[in-house]
Amino acid sequence: MPNVTFSVGHNAINMSHDVALVEALLCVVRRTNGRAYMTQYDGRSDTATRNAITSFQRDQAIVAQPGAAGPAGAAAGGAIQDAAGVVNPFGPTINKLSQVTAGGQYQDLRVIAGTTTVYWPAPPGAAAVSSAAIRADANLDAAFRGNVARLVDMMYANYKIALSLTDSGGLRTFAQQYVLATVPRKDKNGNYFLATKAGPGESNHNFGMAVDLGFKGFKWLKANGVAGVADWWLRGLPGGKSAQLWAARNALASTLNLFPTALKGDLIHLQNFDDKNINMRNSLAQLLNLVGTMRWQVKGEIYSCDLGLGGAFYRAGKSEDVWGLKSSITAGNLSAAQKAAGVPVQAANSDVTNMKAKLKADFELAEANRQRWVPVP
Repeated sequence: MPNVTFSVGHNAINMSHDVALVEALLCVVRRTNGRAYMTQYDGRSDTATRNAITSFQRDQAIVAQPGAAGPAGAAAGGAIQDAAGVVNPFGPTINKLSQVTAGGQYQDLRVIAGTTTVYWPAPPGAAAVSSAAIRADANLDAAFRGNVARLVDMMYANYKIALSLTDSGGLRTFAQQYVLATVPRKDKNGNYFLATKAGPGESNHNFGMAVDLGFKGFKWLKANGVAGVADWWLRGLPGGKSAQLWAARNALASTLNLFPTALKGDLIHLQNFDDKNINMRNSLAQLLNLVGTMRWQVKGEIYSCDLGLGGAFYRAGKSEDVWGLKSSITAGNLSAAQKAAGVPVQAANSDVTNMKAKLKADFELAEANRQRWVPVP
């Protein structure tokens, strides 16, 4: 049943999560005239909160006893009492709020300490299905997927919230990453955007070391007492409320050596290393040099390559350019590289086309050897 951890109301301790829960219950419990005691909840104890508590106590004949301890809760005889306008843990007011919601849709409302979003527990078994699917996903690094699955289990055990991977939230192929980086999508307002700024091989999703683990199906009580259901990204919740929930997830994740990304706004993302001092493009270039047929380097977003001829480096373009066979390599680049290497100069258009395919082939070798990828500064 719903309960508070500390006192709420007049001269009380008023932890924001406790206040939010009491206010939420007062938003859904009705007076005899059919009206709610409060019209919205926000986790801030004010005059409206105290008046609503007092009104509920009066209607339910909850009378503060002389000498009751008020916010502390325990009277001289050991029984918990509530002063007027005060709700104590296991006191008569919270017990009555729980009693009048028992058997109805609001009987299991709960809230996480440090947050102000009141919500319903996930359906039984939902988290177990999610964690089992993650444990069985051989595309993810074995140790990493074990920790992610444990996080799902912990989130349910602690908070009765079921986390799950988005549709593209596990391993992504280089081809899938290319689409995300180059094909615009339309948001609910009709504006186009790219889902990612990372090209093929530039996301740790491409190497089985990252997931997008979110809150799809999370049923919460809106400020006005109406139920809402969130998507993976908690869209629809006010920014402050969603940030609190991501923080709760991340606090548990940190105990399992799972890290959020340093990329601003990508709150759903978790990975198996701290990327604050990691350069994903340098990491890809290192893998290309380890398993590819050419020498590679990167500066900013632009990759350069020696074209397999062991001489100077020539601009190849962004990762998505190389993968999309749109590299900036020219016939002049190719002829200069061939001349410097002492091989017959052949710089026809067909040779440039073949070279672009060879550049992509090195990226394909990197993907085929993704288990050898390591993050570097």
